[in-house]
Order: sequence, then structure tokens, then C-alpha cells
Amino acid sequence: MNSTKPMHLKGNANQNNDDREGNHGNSRRDSSGSYQEATVYNPTYTKSNSRKKKKRNTDTRLPIDKASWFSILTFSWVTPLFIKGWKGTLKTEDLTVASYKDSSEMNSHRLETRWAHILTKHGSKDASLFSALLYAMRSGVICSTIALTISTSTSLVSSTVVMRRLIAFTQSPEPDFFYGSLLVVLFTSLEFTRTACVSFALYLTERVAGRIRAALVAMVYHKILRLRSLKGKSVGELINLCTNDGQRVFDLCRSLPMGIVGIFICVLSLIASYVILGWTAVLGTTSYIVFYPLQMFLSKLITRFRQHCIKITDKRVRLMSEVITCIKLIKMYAWEIPFAKQIGAIRNQERSVLEKTGYVQSLSTSMLPVVSIMSASFTIILHTSLGYDIDVAQLSEFQNSDIRRNSRFLTLPKI
Repeated sequence: MNSTKPMHLKGNANQNNDDREGNHGNSRRDSSGSYQEATVYNPTYTKSNSRKKKKRNTDTRLPIDKASWFSILTFSWVTPLFIKGWKGTLKTEDLTVASYKDSSEMNSHRLETRWAHILTKHGSKDASLFSALLYAMRSGVICSTIALTISTSTSLVSSTVVMRRLIAFTQSPEPDFFYGSLLVVLFTSLEFTRTACVSFALYLTERVAGRIRAALVAMVYHKILRLRSLKGKSVGELINLCTNDGQRVFDLCRSLPMGIVGIFICVLSLIASYVILGWTAVLGTTSYIVFYPLQMFLSKLITRFRQHCIKITDKRVRLMSEVITCIKLIKMYAWEIPFAKQIGAIRNQERSVLEKTGYVQSLSTSMLPVVSIMSASFTIILHTSLGYDIDVAQLSEFQNSDIRRNSRFLTLPKI
């Protein structure tokens, strides 16, 4: 006699049967007796959503390539990375892949193509690698120079013309509100333009310098791979060529636009100082002439220390290569301690030279604000001692138009 069970009892029986079969309610059994996961229909799942999700997860481009102009000028594209680093330790997966535009493959190919053209045109004797580097970074240097020139011009106009008129406006007995508002808007616009141009120049010079360094190091690496022998060159010299010399080229690319703009700043500052205070300001600001020979002496001293450090580094690398090659012999005769002391002594000598280089470079950098303050003080003392009067507006205008306001452009690159 067949008895029919109610629907709720059938549901419980099916559920118990699924439990007995190992909770394979959403699975199906194949011919071999094993269970396979059944496909569950999801109405919200489509191929387009899957593609979008996959594209979003695999987008590892550098954030600066996707950033807007406002994000580039304010450097806000790197803010999420700073926040993540502030909350915890950054991991490898937190960093994005470098842009292909900044890769050594693309930039080295462009540099090698230009270098091959120069070799074909001038020959191996008259060819200059520096001209190839200038050709590779010409667009970045030109744009950075233009941006820094605009920044300097707006800084001088806002600090000399607009600021002086604002001071005179505050001292007038019957000030015009519309005229004062116009001066404030003009001053704000000029300062915003100056800041935007400086940010753009900094972004452009850093990125162009990184591309040039990557291209040059890759070019040297490819050349080393094609050589059958080092032809008298040591391993330390090759390592120094890819590290120290590459960093010096990076510093040159970063400082070259500032050096070009520095000449323009000197001329504008001398003209503005002469208009404000007269010939006494010209005598005071020419004290920077003494600053340049001292800067050149310190730069040459830094270069001499670096050349001496190259020899010590080469000696240490050679000794380390011998130790690695003959490690079995050193272990057999228990020569680990004597070799370790010898390598340690060479390393201490190398560190001493690097410390001297750092001290000289710090001295060269710290001299800049001291010289600017001495120049301004000498100018004011000379102006007042000759019987000339100076008011608050002239003092403020001279202080803002003096070379020391833009003296960061007058430092020589340590290359």
C-alpha cells in the first residue's frame, strides 16, 4: 500500500537525504559516483560584468598616467599610497608597475637610435654622447625652463609691483574698495600661477631625469653584454658607471633648467633692485660674484672625493670577487678572519671618503642662505650709511625682489 507524504515531509526527507550524502545538495553525481558542483544561475552575473571586474583588478598602471592635470600639479595622485604607508607597512603588491613611457626598454631604444645616428654622421672620434643626451631630454628641459621662467616673472611682479601697491593702499586715507579687491585678486592669481608652474617644472624634471638615467644605464648594460673582454676596465668601474655616474646624470637633468633660469633671475633681480634702491642695491647684490667661485671650488672638491672613492670601491669589489672565487681554499686554511678584517678596513676607508663628501656637500648647500642674508644686510647698511632713506614699502619690495628670494636656482649641480 503506497502512502503519499505531505509536501513538508518530502522537503524534510530531501534535506535529510542531502545531509546523508555529505551536504551535496547543490552538486550532482556523475557516472563514476563522484560529485560535481552544479552551476547556480545568478541573474546579476553577466560576461560584461566579469570583464569589467577583471579589467579593474588587473589595471596596474602607474597612477600618474591616469591622473588629471590638477592631480599632477598638486601631487594628489600619490596621496593614497602615503595614507596606506601611514596606516601600516607597505608591501610589494601595494606598489604599481612603472609606466612603459618611463621604462628602460623604450628610452634606451630612443637613446641608442640617436647615438647610432650621431656615430654615422660624425664618426666615432667626433661623436659626443652628451649631445645625444641633450637631444633626448630637449623637450623636457625646454618646457621646464619655460615654466620656471613664468614662475620667476610672476613672483617678481607680485612681490614688487602688486605688493607695493597693496602696502600703499593700506596707508591711503580714503581707500577704494574695488581697487583693493582687484589688487588682492591679482596677487592671488599670480601666486597661484607661480605655484602651478613650479609644481609642473618639478614633476617634469624629475620624470625626464628618471627616463634619461634608465636609458643610459640600460645602454651601458647592453654594451657590457656585447663585450668579449673588459679591455682593462675593472668590475668596480663598471659598477660605478651604472650607479654614481647614473646618479650624476640624473642630477644634471634635474638641475639644468634651474641653471638656465638662474641667469634670467640675476638680470631681473639686478634691474628690480636698481629701480627700487638705486646703485647701492647693485653693489650689494654683486656680492654673489664671490659666491660662485667658492661654489665651483666645493664642486671640484666633491668630484675629487668621488674619484678617490671609485678607486677604493674598485679595490673592495676585486677583493670580494677573489674571496668568492677562492672560498673553498679560504675555508680549508681558515683564512676567514684575516680576509674579513682586510675587507672591513677597505670598507672603513671608503666610508671615510663618503663622509667627507657628504660634509663638503652639506657645507655647499648651507652656504646659500647665509650668503643671501649677508648680501641683503650689506646692501641695507651701505644704502643707509651713504645717507639715503628707506621706508617700509621699499624695504619689503627689495626683500622680495632680491636674488635671495630665488636663490635656489643659483646653486651649481654637484656632478
